[in-house]
Amino acid sequence: MRLGKMSYSDVVEEILDEFKLVFGEEMILVKREEAFHHMGYFRIEYQYIPLHYTIVFESDRNVFVIDIFDEEGAKSTLYGIEHFQNETNKKNVQTAVSLLRKVLRKNDFYFYITKNEKLYRKKNKEYKRIKDIKELMEEQQ
Repeated sequence: MRLGKMSYSDVVEEILDEFKLVFGEEMILVKREEAFHHMGYFRIEYQYIPLHYTIVFESDRNVFVIDIFDEEGAKSTLYGIEHFQNETNKKNVQTAVSLLRKVLRKNDFYFYITKNEKLYRKKNKEYKRIKDIKELMEEQQ
């Protein structure tokens, strides 16, 4: 998949195909944005039907991220849950999309949301205020 002889449009099509292959009807394409003239930027937004999550695949400068949002707008990143190589190429995208499926099926991770300028960790609709950045660092170890 990564550029060499492929256009950015072809790369986006490969990613769309991979999501369709892995998720089938569970994942619905909501929006597709492309600004290839700006360092190859593109963004693909999905709705994950079983959990009503919004999934955003975003690539810029040949590196991608996958963000997960709940209905309230609380966010988590796939890389924060499971580490993977995120250079935009076929192998890495396949690995990340498979990891995403595993993570979504398990549904055992934290979301983060800011309310009234305070950061909260959210899991199973329960909130815990993060008062010190050390709490986040300890969580990732």
